Amino acid sequence: MKFRSLVFVVVFLSLAGSLEAQTWHSWEPLASGLQGSPSAVSWGPNRLDIFALDPNNRAWHTWWDGKAWGLGESLAPPFGGQLSGSPVAISWGPKRLDIFAPTYPDQKVWHLSYDGSWGSGESLGSMFAGGFQGVVSWAPNRFDIFAVGIPAGGSYNKLWHGWSDGRTWGPGEWFDIAKGALDSQASAVSWGPNRLDIFAMSGDRRSRLWHQWFDGRAWGENGCSRHRLSG
Repeated sequence: MKFRSLVFVVVFLSLAGSLEAQTWHSWEPLASGLQGSPSAVSWGPNRLDIFALDPNNRAWHTWWDGKAWGLGESLAPPFGGQLSGSPVAISWGPKRLDIFAPTYPDQKVWHLSYDGSWGSGESLGSMFAGGFQGVVSWAPNRFDIFAVGIPAGGSYNKLWHGWSDGRTWGPGEWFDIAKGALDSQASAVSWGPNRLDIFAMSGDRRSRLWHQWFDGRAWGENGCSRHRLSG
């Protein structure tokens, strides 16, 4: 079942003076008839770029330039392709945008970049588009992409990680969560060069939250996620 939604934006106004003087602006509507979850990024002060899934299963994009919202545009894979899930956007520098989204019916992950104009896009192959979780960047031209799926010959969900250095994509790698099954959800973040932190839910009945990290040299706990945060 698909749910249509109305995209709103709330702006936080920081006033001079004490903390008590800070307040939220009112909600403002931007568009209606959209699906899934919006993804918002910023490449600099007073710049916002918002992405969502439009009614025709394309990536809908609008932007704020510090003065007004753009009229919006729809972006789609070539040859009449559609998206099967919400686009995820990141920005690693001024006037740079990269969006990733699973496609239908070929079940691949589509990547489209903007550096002043939109590129032609690329297909990243069948990287478990149904379990696509998202992407992060720790430096210019660096992408780390994550998905959840069952590897060939496997019997339960694992976390898949792929990466690009701006020239080629790496072969990818699989992770267990404490040598057990993964739930269908995971989230990744990077707070600096050569740093990745992953958070995922175990698929057991206790639904534990686990943490895995990369420090530029190796994955924590010898590559086995044993840093339990809950349960």
